[in-house]
Amino acid sequence: MWEYRWAEGHYERLPALAADLVSHKVDLIITGGGTTTALAAKNATSTIPIVFIDRRRPGRVRPGRQPRPAGRQPHGLQRSQPSS
Repeated sequence: MWEYRWAEGHYERLPALAADLVSHKVDLIITGGGTTTALAAKNATSTIPIVFIDRRRPGRVRPGRQPRPAGRQPHGLQRSQPSS
């Protein structure tokens, strides 16, 4: 089952949307839209794994300032283009 939330471009809604997902006890949170969405998810939970996707800056988004213990680190995905 998928639980889907969209802020419709209103980033001030992100904390409430992330908290709603946490209250539904989801197994995983996947975010798109860059650092802002990843940080909203990270701030809402310390127990649910978070995967963030940012096509604009692949491999460079690092939510949070301090290293997290194993199992609590948000993970990023990068879409690679094949070499010509």
